[in-house]
Amino acid sequence: MKKITLYFCLLGFLSACGGSSESAVKSTTTTTTVPATTTTVPATTSTVPATSTTVAATSTTVAATSTTVPATTSTVPATTSTTVPATSTTVAATTTVPATTTTDLGISGEDRDVLLGKFIQARDAVIAGDLFFADCANKKIGEKVFELLERSPTDEELLLLEECLQEATIGSATTTTSTTTITPAITITPITTTTELQIQIPPDEYDIVNVSITAPVDPSEVQFFIPENVSPFEGLKGYLQTSSSLSPADSNYGQSFYTGIWSTFDEYLPIGFQRGHGTWIIPDNRGYTEPLCPVGTVARDNWPERAPSYSEVFQTIEGGPGYWGNTRFPDPQMKYRLNLITDCYTSQTSSPGWNWGGTDNLDDQAGLAQISNKLLYAPDGITFKRGTHGDFLGQAWMSLPLTAGLSENSSVGVNNWTLFLNAKNFSGPTAYMTPEGWNRITDGYEPAEGRGLDSRLPAGDRSWHLSDEIGLIGAHRARHNDSTFISLPRINYPVDEMGRTIYHQDLTTYSESSIYDEILAFLQNGEAILPQELDSKGAFSRSIDSTNFGWSFSGYANDIQIEDILETSTFGNGDAWGIQWLDENSQGKFPQYYEIRNGLPVPISENEVPSETQLKDLVLPPLTANDFDAHYNKSEAWPEPEGGRVYTSDLIDGSSISYGWYKFVEQPAIRKLNLSEAKKAQLQSVVEAIHATDWGPSNPVMKEPTFGKLAEIDSALILTPPAGLEVGYVPVALNQFLTP
Repeated sequence: MKKITLYFCLLGFLSACGGSSESAVKSTTTTTTVPATTTTVPATTSTVPATSTTVAATSTTVAATSTTVPATTSTVPATTSTTVPATSTTVAATTTVPATTTTDLGISGEDRDVLLGKFIQARDAVIAGDLFFADCANKKIGEKVFELLERSPTDEELLLLEECLQEATIGSATTTTSTTTITPAITITPITTTTELQIQIPPDEYDIVNVSITAPVDPSEVQFFIPENVSPFEGLKGYLQTSSSLSPADSNYGQSFYTGIWSTFDEYLPIGFQRGHGTWIIPDNRGYTEPLCPVGTVARDNWPERAPSYSEVFQTIEGGPGYWGNTRFPDPQMKYRLNLITDCYTSQTSSPGWNWGGTDNLDDQAGLAQISNKLLYAPDGITFKRGTHGDFLGQAWMSLPLTAGLSENSSVGVNNWTLFLNAKNFSGPTAYMTPEGWNRITDGYEPAEGRGLDSRLPAGDRSWHLSDEIGLIGAHRARHNDSTFISLPRINYPVDEMGRTIYHQDLTTYSESSIYDEILAFLQNGEAILPQELDSKGAFSRSIDSTNFGWSFSGYANDIQIEDILETSTFGNGDAWGIQWLDENSQGKFPQYYEIRNGLPVPISENEVPSETQLKDLVLPPLTANDFDAHYNKSEAWPEPEGGRVYTSDLIDGSSISYGWYKFVEQPAIRKLNLSEAKKAQLQSVVEAIHATDWGPSNPVMKEPTFGKLAEIDSALILTPPAGLEVGYVPVALNQFLTP
């Protein structure tokens, strides 16, 4: 009867419980009929990661609401609990996946990754209703196949199941409704059962408790003070990192996640602070040993440790919210910036028409092109509503065939990496990197031909990583009685009522069927591009499996000793990750003072800092716009905007942007491609079709985040196209300067 029970409980319960983000108690009456030979299986499943589940007193056994099969281990958050009355039926709210033990059977790590990816795809298909794999696997390993709903397979089991994995016909994890005929191994007696479930939906709110964020002070008025016996040094560096569960190999056409936006400082941004948390996308060049970076590039000439292939520093898509030393308009609140590495870190692109770090626009190279007609990209980064602290911005990098067949150069690929954003007041595609931008380094350099992001996708069957990178947090130190004491800036984190700070959540990867095929159908057949959530089809949800901590002071070999104050952790069912604060009195305040004890930086309270060090008297110098040439200037070579009209918007960071409207194919980044008139017309038609698509807050490109609320982009960057320019025209920043 085990096989019967699993089919019935798993499929019946999943169809009965609809997913919800509400915190209210819901009462559901479910009637499930299992005929003797045929079962109708709903296409979608709903996961209810309950922190408390109450089941009315019935005698029905209900299967687990969710099954997580990570690559090797499963972490069950300590906060998850299931409350079951004495007379009720037990509901397994979470699934504990024991660590996989394997015997060395000669299977390589790469082969295991491939087979495991196929297994995950097959398992998801079974849950969605396609039981081909379940029946095949049952013949290979017997009833043990049902254990694999709760754990990862061993190497031995993967080898036994290899034939089933190769032969299984598997759709995407989010297929349409299907009806599957099950031929059971034994006779099933028709059963009709009615179960009343009263389910307490877990709160998905991320209610920040330390939200007293004030308007920043004028940095030019700060009277900073550095005592003579206090010396600055390079300070804190390192990474917080995660790794995710695996997905099928074809889930490499894009990735999305939500990322937190907050105010790290109360008053101003100090000098010597650079950090960000975001993404890292590189083309799949695994196993390649030829040097992808030519002589004369930054990576090839300066980073021999990356040899022989330089694959991880060849081309990358980076960026996210944070702070950077090269910002021209400093602000205590995070900005969102891109950083597209096309040529081994020799040049970097930050926004449509502009490079990373400098104030000159990109005249000499095709780069990032504006695609949105509703969001203006600021060269210095996207700003957010003042007071944003712990809200989330959705971002998705998707490969689209926008220029399929358009290139004059046959070596140029068809991957147009396009950034979609999802915020409270904006949702849709924003900009894309022209394939020619990636091709600049590969064209004519034989070792790299066909290996850039225009031609190759990332590895879909590998774990994805998200991180919080600290490039630099400048510190100061002083000595007293043969001891060294260190001071950091006062750093704030958003913290909810459960002591959590969430960096990222809802990591998802995509196949062609999500939106790539839809764009291609428009190009080939003129089919309409419909507004849709990217994760409505061809999407593979990835859980965060592990996190690690690695922050250390420059000159000190060991990580800072803060394990009693905070730790990295996953939240929900692997939906999110970040910091779990262990010190009840921390309130999201990162340790500011340290003493070096036996070579280890140990946090101490302010009261433990000797007054003789004068570290408590330290007032840090602010980073100000006056420290730079705070002015982004367009080139005289840029064409004049439509009608010669220039518009201006004032941002919250104290800067202003002048911008103009361009016909899409006449914007500087596209004009550099030197396309024929016929090809320009075809590309223009694609963008006009996208503009005609009703994306926006009412038709968002991503589902709501599991935790918390959507961030709101600075309203100065949200635009309404002028009359007559509503479709086919885009705004491009011409200058950015201090507001007079």
